[in-house]
Amino acid sequence: MALLTALALGIFWRFHHRLFAPQPIVLPAVPMASEPRLMLWAWETPENLTALDPAKAGVAYLAREILLRSNDSAGIQIRPRLQPLHTAPGTFLMAVVRIEVSPNFAAAEASPQLTEEIAQAIVAAERAPSVRALQVDFDATASQRSFYMKLLKQVRARLAPNLPLSITALVSWCTQPSWLEQIPGNTVEEAVPMFFRMGGPTTSRATAPKVWSVTEPLCASSVGLATDETWPAVPPEQRVYLFRAGPWSAADIANLNAKGYQGLR
Repeated sequence: MALLTALALGIFWRFHHRLFAPQPIVLPAVPMASEPRLMLWAWETPENLTALDPAKAGVAYLAREILLRSNDSAGIQIRPRLQPLHTAPGTFLMAVVRIEVSPNFAAAEASPQLTEEIAQAIVAAERAPSVRALQVDFDATASQRSFYMKLLKQVRARLAPNLPLSITALVSWCTQPSWLEQIPGNTVEEAVPMFFRMGGPTTSRATAPKVWSVTEPLCASSVGLATDETWPAVPPEQRVYLFRAGPWSAADIANLNAKGYQGLR
């Protein structure tokens, strides 16, 4: 009798856990529906992507870096892209702005005027020819997140309503409860969880936290992967951002045109 009771309780607990445990969220990227399902990150390296089929992938290229050195206008240092980037006509282009912070910058003490100046420096990147979306790459620490939210709100206010704003995200930001929930609605269209450069051996960096661990809705429509690391399973609904350490090769482009990101496995 005790054995039957234990079995019944075990079945009930498993059913209850599956029914009421937080479930991962996977949603189509409706607000960015015009963006390709595959985006190649093009960092500060010479890139010739003219052979990339615009119908197969877009390009998210590093447009500028902003270094915040101190809490005044003189402390905003802008490093524009110096390496050439060539793409085929019609390629979906996303300008990426990387933010770095020096120890002398106190985010909690950033004035509204300074935040506005930084926002203007970010928005300037989307004025480049053919840019159709903007992405901010900032690994904000816990003490910098309030400043980051204010900054994103300022950036959104300066963008055209139909121009998508994306941000990169640490995977730890994408589990609930998440600080991303505090970002005002309609500010950011997506947060891209980066499943690479997460520490540990290269062959296992991306295998411990699975895509299915993502429960924050803002992170649900896309995923960031690297060509030199193991990939977690990616649901078909998700947009893939792909990073390569170094320039994309002609062989990479041929494989991407033929098979999508799976062509680089």
